[in-house]
Formats: sequence, C-alpha cells, structure tokens
Amino acid sequence: MKKVFTFLIVTVVGLSAKAQDSAQVKGIDEAVSKINQLSLPIIADSLNQQYSGTDTKITTYTTKVRDANQLYKYTSRVVTHRVDHGVTTNMENSSTFYFSNNKLVKVEEYTINGNRRDDMSWYYANNLPVYWTLNAAKSADRAKLLVTQADDILRKYIH
Repeated sequence: MKKVFTFLIVTVVGLSAKAQDSAQVKGIDEAVSKINQLSLPIIADSLNQQYSGTDTKITTYTTKVRDANQLYKYTSRVVTHRVDHGVTTNMENSSTFYFSNNKLVKVEEYTINGNRRDDMSWYYANNLPVYWTLNAAKSADRAKLLVTQADDILRKYIH
C-alpha cells in the first residue's frame, strides 16, 4: 500500500510539473508569435568569406528586429558550400534568439546537412533554461552557452 501511495504522489507531482512546463512553454511560444508579428523594420546584413587555397565559401546572414530601446529578435544563418576532392557539401545552420524586455525567452535553431534537417528549441525564464527539445547529452550545456551568446548580442546591439 505504501508503494502504491508513493507511486501516486510521484505521478501527481510529475504530471503537475509537466503541466506547468507546458503552460510556460505555451506562454513563451505566444510571446514569440507576437514578436514575429511586429511591424518594425528588419535590419539585415551579410558577410561572404572565401578561403584561399580551398573551395570553401561561407556566407553569414544576420537579421535584427529592434526599436530604440529593445532587441526583439536576432537571427544568424550560416551557409557553407564546400568542394573537397570533387565532392560538394552544402550545410546551413541557423540560430534565432527571441527577447522580451531585453531578456532571452527562446532560441530556435536548425541545421540542414544534405537532405537531413534537425530542429531544436530552447525556452528560458529569467535567463535560465526551463525546457529544450533536443534530447542529447550536451543539451543543458548548449542551453547555458546560448544564454552567454544572447548576453553578447544584447551588449552589442542594445547596451
């Protein structure tokens, strides 16, 4: 009987925590949706890099959505084209940072390598990771690194 009671308590607490996480994630996604609907100008830039002696070309595209006091969205998309021994490889990586009141709320990332696409998202509250979709050993480390990158982005464009 004690085992059954313990199981029930653990199950109820676990389901409550999951429901709270789901509500928090839903709230963050709603905030991101509003950010994506803002009618502020998009500031775009790009950088081309060609490495001499190699057949590697890297193009970085950045976009920012901001007003005078706040950065709402920052995207960095890197496209790599490489020819090695006659074999062409194309790869694309993108990281989109979303901010509310100049605090990180979400990062959406994707990688395209050949025909394979991987999508990952990290959710934050008070600059602390609360949930992520990538199920990998280093996901928590990546979540912390993204906070550091977000702080650097804010320092560069707001502070």
